[in-house]
Amino acid sequence: MLSGVTDDRHNEQRFEFGLVPDSPETRLFVELSHFAGGDLSPAATALGLATEFYEREEADTAGFLVDSAVVAYCRAFVTSSVRGTRSLESHIATPAEFTALHQTIRTYRNTTVAHSQSELSMTWPLVVIDRSQGGKPTVWGPTLGQPLPWTIVEDFRRLVDRLLDLLHEMIEDLRVRLEADIRLMSGRTQIPAEAPFVAALDRDFTARTQRQPYPLRQTLYWSRTEARVEPDKGA
Repeated sequence: MLSGVTDDRHNEQRFEFGLVPDSPETRLFVELSHFAGGDLSPAATALGLATEFYEREEADTAGFLVDSAVVAYCRAFVTSSVRGTRSLESHIATPAEFTALHQTIRTYRNTTVAHSQSELSMTWPLVVIDRSQGGKPTVWGPTLGQPLPWTIVEDFRRLVDRLLDLLHEMIEDLRVRLEADIRLMSGRTQIPAEAPFVAALDRDFTARTQRQPYPLRQTLYWSRTEARVEPDKGA
């Protein structure tokens, strides 16, 4: 088992960690939990922060956060080499009252956030004539962007929360079944043959990896900084 948090009062291991044995239900638990933790929860967090900035009248920052939420949300509905042909829609149907909004968000992501195609972001070739400088012309290329209207953002936040609720219900049912199976095995769990977490320096960072449907190892990257030594002023 993997060592866990210690209980200092008794100086003994309080928790032990291990992997739930590999099975179709375990892999489904991982898949659904990743939709929640890797896609929808980041979207919900970004929308919550966007709301805080919007209420402080920092609309630009709020808009950037909304776009981040759009990317995270849509990721759950895009198939990949890891998920295969199964997106979140393979497990949960979008509630009928949010169907049009769901399509609006996906279109916004495809044409405006992930690609620059729609007229929601346009650059204008303007000439500014300064009459105080004898009519001197200055060519200017401002880009005007139209963010999601805030009423749509509020509905988007409700959609994400609703899907998270539905997803957590499915995850909870699986969790209960998996725990019952583990109890029948007298608590035996599976652990990796080698250390599950591999430490590496930031200079070796790469995103060209592919996670597995049943995890065994994960590389964590660290940045090394040199400690600053303040000069002794009394010397």
